[in-house]
Amino acid sequence: MNESLPLMRADDLARDFSRDLSSPWSFSSMVGRLVEMVQLPSAATLTVTADLLAEAQSRGQPCAWISAGESTIYPPDLARCGVDLEILLVVRVPEFSGVARSAEYLVRSGGFGLVVADFTSGPARKVDGNFTARLVRLVRLHQVALVCLTREGTLGSMVSLRIEPRREYRRGAFATETRVTKDRLNGPGAVLREQRCGPDGLH
Repeated sequence: MNESLPLMRADDLARDFSRDLSSPWSFSSMVGRLVEMVQLPSAATLTVTADLLAEAQSRGQPCAWISAGESTIYPPDLARCGVDLEILLVVRVPEFSGVARSAEYLVRSGGFGLVVADFTSGPARKVDGNFTARLVRLVRLHQVALVCLTREGTLGSMVSLRIEPRREYRRGAFATETRVTKDRLNGPGAVLREQRCGPDGLH
């Protein structure tokens, strides 16, 4: 085993969130922005999203997760990452188109600090272009971090921050590497690598 990088137990993933608030990885840096998290092969989308949920909750921000169809979350994994399931609003809609409508409704309400919209059940190109334009205005107005999970295609040019999390297994260790491919504020190219020992359900 690689002794140069300490492993983290799953229960330790609810770590200290006193990270640099200007970092593109922090919840605070995503407030007021439309964020796209692309799910590629060997993606670590749920792992990174769980981090954001735990951080937002640690700052007293209400959070919501919206998904459609067979796309779902695995509650025990989120709990091990420090997410308080008792105060996490989970919205399930029957059709892909309902994800966008629900996201707009929750953001417009102004009652949430972080909204995760899971679009991985369908192609991103089916998302109405007017949706992104409206949401860009709404997230700024209500100071909400809207994180959209996508798999096929992207949400287009209105996205403020686009990141691509990946996972790797090396000698029994679970590692994540997150790359910024678009950042309107700081420019692309930043990379975050973290060594973990996470539960199997986190992809």
